[in-house]
Amino acid sequence: MITGDGDCTAIGGNHFIHACRRNIDINLILFNNRIYGMTKGQFSPCTFRGTKTKTSPQGTYEDPFNPGELAIGAKATFFARGVDINPKELSEIFMESYKHDGIAVTNITGKDVRDDMQVKCVHGQPLIFGKNRDKGIRLNGNQLEVVKIGENGITEKDLLVHDKTTEDTGIHMMLAHMMPPHFPVAIGVIRDVKAPTFNDSLDQVIANEKANSKIKNMDDLLNSGSTWTIE
Repeated sequence: MITGDGDCTAIGGNHFIHACRRNIDINLILFNNRIYGMTKGQFSPCTFRGTKTKTSPQGTYEDPFNPGELAIGAKATFFARGVDINPKELSEIFMESYKHDGIAVTNITGKDVRDDMQVKCVHGQPLIFGKNRDKGIRLNGNQLEVVKIGENGITEKDLLVHDKTTEDTGIHMMLAHMMPPHFPVAIGVIRDVKAPTFNDSLDQVIANEKANSKIKNMDDLLNSGSTWTIE
């Protein structure tokens, strides 16, 4: 399924939330252009505060949805983010989303996010970024912070190691929340956890009902309950 941010978080917001909650086995690619681009450029639920559009000439006065936080908050079992001008990275993300059982939400952002303000989330590796690979993300108490490797005795061992499989949503939510100018944007597979899918659960219910039902075919149904023979 391919959708825009307005269709997903506004027009289809209810469907999006419950698809995540139910863990329906679908792949959803969300193009987050932060505007209703096909209907003359109105602001959308993902438009940044202060943005001037056809329907907000003075600038929007609402805080936007963050699709990652929305998906993870609705219990999506897979969330990833990629940049539209990096096809190799997107291909890798799409392969992981294809292999995932359950809903897989991939948020595609524009090229306006500079390379030095992106941190690639690789499972089992520390979160390092910057043109010189000299910056990182550290967990300080219950907050993330940007640090410079080599300053104040900070080494790669002090950085947060990405774990996409942890069931707890806390760190994943914080990674999805990061935005410039204070933080880099988290790119790659942020969350990938296993959980029963809606499809599998429904198939199991149907199988159980079939196994325990006295009605096996249409003849059984027509002859069940009270019946009469008309002569």
